[in-house]
Amino acid sequence: MSTDAARSLDDLLGPSGRVRSVYQPILDLQTRVVVGYEALARFPRTPELGPAEMFTAARDMGVLGDLDWECRRAAMTGALRAGVRGPLHLFINLEPSVLGTPPPWRVDPRQVSEAVGIVPTVIELTERALLTDPRSVLWAADWARERSCLVALDDVGVNPDSMAMLSVIRPDIIKLDRVMLGPELDPEHRRTLRAVWDHVSDSDCRILCEGIESEDDLDRARALGASLVQGYHLGMPGPLQITPDILDAASGSTVLAVEPEAPSVVPSVPADLLRRVPTRTSPLRQIATLGSGFEEAAARDGTIGLILLSIHLPELFTATAAARFAELAESNTLVGVVGAGTALPDGVRGAHILPLREHVALAVVDPDGSTAVVARNLGDTGPVGDRRYEWAITHDEREVAGIARALLRRLAPLPSTDVAQGHRIAAHATSGDHRNLLSELAETAARAVPGAESVGLSLVSRDQGLTTIAANDQYPVLLDQLQQLYGVGPSLEPSDDDTVIHISDLTSDERWPEYSRVINSAAPIGTVLSFRLFTGLDTSGFITFYAQESDALDASAVEVAHELARHAQQYWISLRALTARDAPTPIPRSGLTAAIDDAVGGPEPPPSHTAEPDTGRMGRVREVFDRAVREGRSVASVAAGGSCGAAGT
Repeated sequence: MSTDAARSLDDLLGPSGRVRSVYQPILDLQTRVVVGYEALARFPRTPELGPAEMFTAARDMGVLGDLDWECRRAAMTGALRAGVRGPLHLFINLEPSVLGTPPPWRVDPRQVSEAVGIVPTVIELTERALLTDPRSVLWAADWARERSCLVALDDVGVNPDSMAMLSVIRPDIIKLDRVMLGPELDPEHRRTLRAVWDHVSDSDCRILCEGIESEDDLDRARALGASLVQGYHLGMPGPLQITPDILDAASGSTVLAVEPEAPSVVPSVPADLLRRVPTRTSPLRQIATLGSGFEEAAARDGTIGLILLSIHLPELFTATAAARFAELAESNTLVGVVGAGTALPDGVRGAHILPLREHVALAVVDPDGSTAVVARNLGDTGPVGDRRYEWAITHDEREVAGIARALLRRLAPLPSTDVAQGHRIAAHATSGDHRNLLSELAETAARAVPGAESVGLSLVSRDQGLTTIAANDQYPVLLDQLQQLYGVGPSLEPSDDDTVIHISDLTSDERWPEYSRVINSAAPIGTVLSFRLFTGLDTSGFITFYAQESDALDASAVEVAHELARHAQQYWISLRALTARDAPTPIPRSGLTAAIDDAVGGPEPPPSHTAEPDTGRMGRVREVFDRAVREGRSVASVAAGGSCGAAGT
């Protein structure tokens, strides 16, 4: 564990503090046999603070991720020592807001796989994470299933809106909150229950009722369709005492003999639909009218669902469409548009990730019926509405869920109130102002480069190692910390010739096999593009672009990344972050360089830490990228349009 992390946890947990796990039994409702245990964290050195207060304090101190890892480690090591093994299952909670935080100690991913192979594991995800950051939740669910873990959705009933995500997440176990055990359910809770029953009837999912405190609660759980139960009436949390009798009894129950859902629900790419079902060819105007009909039906019904749209041309998102989606956002759980820039109506979620190329896709996920339409551009010219598209429609719930998953992975998360990531980055920044400015640059870079999802600016120093100075989301922080933790990776072992490193397929890259193995086990990253911005006796600076899919950055995207790297270099110099011993790295001019030079009134000066920075020019260059993001246009088209900046358009 790093010294900083250990010191922060010591401050939180007390001198020689540690996390201890207690375990509450989970029973087969029919036989009353123990079939699993949920691990619950306790803190012996701070008995005055319960788990909720401790996690709140950890969030405030910026060590929530470290504490969550400590809790998970205590849960698994305690279960292993006590002799938990199949058919008993271990239920472990995963804090959703720190899914991308690496462990504060070195972990061999193979040991994790071995542990869950010995102890059958159920990963519990909470309702609140589904709508806040669906990309991370989908990744966590796939990560668990790739390791043969089951996925449980916890606290169901607290937020009825999340039921729209059931067909997308497809949990193996649904844990009903105690609120669902009441003698009378209000309309929202009845709607939740109907959605749960529909999901269970179409899957191998099990219902688990929490908070059982009496025999009456058990009767109510049976009426709700539960096959698993948990609560003080059945067993208090305490130390594990696994005996041969417990293992023998559990072997007679099949209630948790659930085949985990596959890591990905088909189709993995919306365009796959066009290869599996009959297609038609029509002008885009007719297809758009059909899609609008499904959207309007959702608005009329007042149903709570997901409406997701991906467009390959920003002009398809007209003012009329914007008004319609704003109305839909008022009555549906989640409404998102990919490919229309970021100037979207209130309540409509946007994305900075590349839309589906030459395709339009619409997914309407509704408890009362789901629909998806996928259309492929056939290459016609002329008015957009008259161009012919090959298209298909489906009402199959699994097909629609697969398309929705693909679009949800492209949506940006809601702005986080979690300060953990901010504390991690702030600890290494030269000043708060510099950090904020560089964070804004990282956000712009992630949105301006087609296909990029995450961007980080990192510093390697002799004293502090590799640290993240700024990032647009948690993944650059995670990947930098894993490089630092394992001592391998492109930022730690660059050669003099490797000023630009492009890993198009991380799973097959052979330059840093240990780095690739660790990252593949920890994060949904397939493409890495890194630029060294400066180097010196003691430090090196980098800007790195990441994408989930392999081969995500085509030649035009790499050109934009080159220009953003050149801009980041000038920007970092202007913030006086370099010293006289640091030499800016020459970054090759790209095919966009001349167009940007023309748009901003001239070429950039040679990079130097001694010359006065041309802040006016930097502002004009930034405007090129910002306009591309705002308007959903390519950087090349904005640059070709003429002057940018205060005097520009």
